Amino acid sequence: MRSQYDNLQKQIASQVPEIQLSKQIPNRHAVASALPSKSVLIEFVLFDVFDFQAIPANGEIQWQSPHYLAFILPAGQPDAVKMVDLGKADTIDNLINLLRLEASDGDEETLGWAKVKTTPHLPIKLQIKQYNPGAAVELSQIILSPILDLLTDCNQIILAPDGNLNLVPLQILPIYPSDRFLLMDKYTVSYLGVGRDIIHSQHQPTTIGDTPIIIADPDFDLAMANNNLPNSQNPTKQELLDTLDIKLDIKTLPPAHGTRLLGASVAKKLKNARLYTGAKALSTCLTNSKCPSIMLIATHGLFIPDSQQNNPMMRSAVAFAGANTALLGGNLPKQAGNGFIFAQDIAGVDLRANELTVLSACDTARGDIKIGEGVFGLRRAFAIAGTKILIMSLWEVPGRATALLMDQFFEHYQNGIAGVEALQKAQNYIRNITVKELRKSDLGVEIIKELLRIRELPTQIDGNETSKPLKHPFYWGGWICQGIKS
Repeated sequence: MRSQYDNLQKQIASQVPEIQLSKQIPNRHAVASALPSKSVLIEFVLFDVFDFQAIPANGEIQWQSPHYLAFILPAGQPDAVKMVDLGKADTIDNLINLLRLEASDGDEETLGWAKVKTTPHLPIKLQIKQYNPGAAVELSQIILSPILDLLTDCNQIILAPDGNLNLVPLQILPIYPSDRFLLMDKYTVSYLGVGRDIIHSQHQPTTIGDTPIIIADPDFDLAMANNNLPNSQNPTKQELLDTLDIKLDIKTLPPAHGTRLLGASVAKKLKNARLYTGAKALSTCLTNSKCPSIMLIATHGLFIPDSQQNNPMMRSAVAFAGANTALLGGNLPKQAGNGFIFAQDIAGVDLRANELTVLSACDTARGDIKIGEGVFGLRRAFAIAGTKILIMSLWEVPGRATALLMDQFFEHYQNGIAGVEALQKAQNYIRNITVKELRKSDLGVEIIKELLRIRELPTQIDGNETSKPLKHPFYWGGWICQGIKS
């Protein structure tokens, strides 16, 4: 019996390689050996500070303000690990909030939209919001400067954030006194949920992914006309609310502007891609399909921060066709489910043969922050499901500029450039493109017209042909790459 048991275990392990990975002890030796050449892992840890020297007579515990630590581990050098105390978490978290407010500012009146009346036959004025890097510079001095001084012979940084550091794209932080040079200008920067996840990156899938899938611009009002709405007592809505264990304040979701353009553009670049839009952009396109080698999901993301629902994997979701109908209590076709896919559902999908997933939706990278465990939500779900590279946004992103960014990304990716490098090249393209260069493509023209809030593009734009209207991080800075350069 024992020999039969051992043979059965070997057969299962040969078919499910992750079983062998789970037996590896995630110590610094295993992690260092799994890191790519000339890379360094920087793992941040948020911890409470206890003052052992200040215990009063009454014996009360003397807890002080939490701090952030950074552990620096170079590839192949397990004994070269270093630890840096970055200081009080409150100071760092305040700067993170300020940076997010400045970098993700999507106010139409401050981001390049013309606020002056146009005069026929005269140049139109394009007003471009100037980015204030003050919080970014200060945050960089606190959390990056002490670390970068210790790096040698390194061209790739792999970040495993903790706490609120999960909510900021650290690659857009400046690394010199001037805000001109960013971390991404000197290093290739990617992310992991936690450092030990690097061990799983060694696993090579035994199957080949199916043809690419693109899901964009879902018809959130699917089957709305067939329902008598609103019907708050409808079982479909009650099932959704029971799943969330909350009372949703969102009545309906607005159309995912620009995602159809994005989906069509990417479909042209990916051979044999299956494109699902409108009423066909159903949740079952993801859950009932064979694992695609490449997947783009362009829709709305949903993250509910405050809820009685204790499972954070049930408070992050992606909206598909029929989402509004479900929210209003309507009945949906069986294949549409309830119009949403939750992080927990995604974690149960087999994506081990998936080389790349792009989530082009607001709030897709957010989730509950669990100390030492990264962000529980969609980020964690796709990692558990097996996705090798996940591209996602940390804030709401503009539709047309995102379409141009993704057009550039997939152009580089299809030419054999690794996902993280392709993303950074695309981001640099957007931040440096001029009005003159935008005029050369149909999509670029649409971007200018959107910025100016006009229907027809004028011959001249007030001498700003060489200006860079998309240089603000709002247009390109929110994207991060979870996974490592192969």
